Amino acid sequence: MSSLLHITSLTNDRVKALVRLRERRERERTGLFLIEEPLVIGRALDAGQAVAEVWTCPELHDDATAALARRLAEADVPRVEVTPPVMAKVAYRERPDGLLLVAPRRSTALADLVLPADRPPLVLVLEEVEKPGNLGAALRIADGAGADAVIVCGRAGDFDNPNCLRASRGAFFSMPTALAPADAAL
Repeated sequence: MSSLLHITSLTNDRVKALVRLRERRERERTGLFLIEEPLVIGRALDAGQAVAEVWTCPELHDDATAALARRLAEADVPRVEVTPPVMAKVAYRERPDGLLLVAPRRSTALADLVLPADRPPLVLVLEEVEKPGNLGAALRIADGAGADAVIVCGRAGDFDNPNCLRASRGAFFSMPTALAPADAAL
């Protein structure tokens, strides 16, 4: 069973650190990102995404969120139980479900991308996708089309942005991804 910490203060340093993870620079600096929304959390867990910490507010759970919280409670992952005001502060969504995961970022290095060797791979290559929601939608489409990977050329791709994760409906966790300059992608 994992350890449990209770936080009730909106000014707690850990709360402030979680809020900073909304910013790309902080996610890159810490190597962590946030996962929320039951569907996205479920797909992340199903895909084997590592979890560094679970933040939970049982007062906000519906049946689906409570089931995910029970699943996560069985894992050996540190848990932080918070009040509804604290969850509202740390969550990216306007009406949080009371469950938020802190996870280590995946590698997006082109060299780490593994493509099938037994057939020509289907790869979606995008250039300078500025809006994270558009990137998430492209991930969802690539997943639905059976693509083997998504490569984003340029620095604009922000795969673990909360808007990208939400728009991908969790496809990010099952779709191999990479960031690369256009010449390297070619």
